[in-house]
Amino acid sequence: QPEAALPHMSSVDFVCSEEQAALVEQVREQTGSAEPRHVLMRFLVARDWDTGAAVKQLAATMRWREEHKVDQHRRPTQGLCGKDTSDWLSSRPDGHLVVGGVELWPALRQMVLGNHEGAWIFFGGPCMALGHDKQGRPIHLQRAGVASGKRMAEACAYFGREWQQAFMSRNIFFQELQAARMEDATQRFGHLVTQQVVIMDMAGMSFRPDQRALTIFRDFAGMMSRNYPETLYKQFIINAPRVFSAIWRIVRVWLDPNTREKVHVLGSTFAPTLLQHIDAHQLPVEYGGTSPYKFPVVKSIGEGEALWKAAVQEFNAPELLSETGWMAAPTPLG
Repeated sequence: QPEAALPHMSSVDFVCSEEQAALVEQVREQTGSAEPRHVLMRFLVARDWDTGAAVKQLAATMRWREEHKVDQHRRPTQGLCGKDTSDWLSSRPDGHLVVGGVELWPALRQMVLGNHEGAWIFFGGPCMALGHDKQGRPIHLQRAGVASGKRMAEACAYFGREWQQAFMSRNIFFQELQAARMEDATQRFGHLVTQQVVIMDMAGMSFRPDQRALTIFRDFAGMMSRNYPETLYKQFIINAPRVFSAIWRIVRVWLDPNTREKVHVLGSTFAPTLLQHIDAHQLPVEYGGTSPYKFPVVKSIGEGEALWKAAVQEFNAPELLSETGWMAAPTPLG
């Protein structure tokens, strides 16, 4: 194993020794992958620099992506991106797309969108791709507590027999969105960004969580370990109630050891820890920051759809599309 290999994956300044580069090229030759070096290196790190194991895992991921048409989630890069996006965000007045210079719905310009975006806003609490840490790593803020219990049951009823596949597809969608945001951040900040920060807010967690939520978490943890290795920098679980301790003892065994070390379970005094890693202007006030953005209280699918429709209408304004060169987002049904 190359000396000090793991710290390289925790740094935004990607470093690769000659020995590591040779192993990466072995993986490339044996899989035929056209992915950039840092992507192949993630699989080597995940498999403790065992080239054979890395080749096997990457080949399986390549088949999985093809079978599930994962690449179809992403839009081709077009219009403003990188540093130009930063300038646009800083000058954009607050509205449905930007608040305090922080982009609210990056999926509108980076992802192929489906017909259930408004419903997912309600079921997810909402779940937001919002802001970045001090090194440019994109933040994924999950309102898992709000989404537990009754709301989880409503989501399963909404999607019927396909509920498990629906949740998995949504999780894949978000990982692809985060990957797109990492690429954008690399251009914006001038150094390679390969990982993300996850904040999981457990406030409002049901004292009797739906068993299906545990099933989804188990499936998601396995999918992430197999297909998106070493893309997590840190995960902060905040506002964790006492009941969460018992649940954590169950679910932590589903995470691989490297991932477990990156998870930090915090109570309600989480702000100082978050601010060690994230500038205050990138965090809403309720999370210890100074951003004026306030998470909407979404009480129904209809309210989620109305929120999404307003964002799409602002995004699709002719003057905005002309200014940015972005492609219009699909208009929500209804």
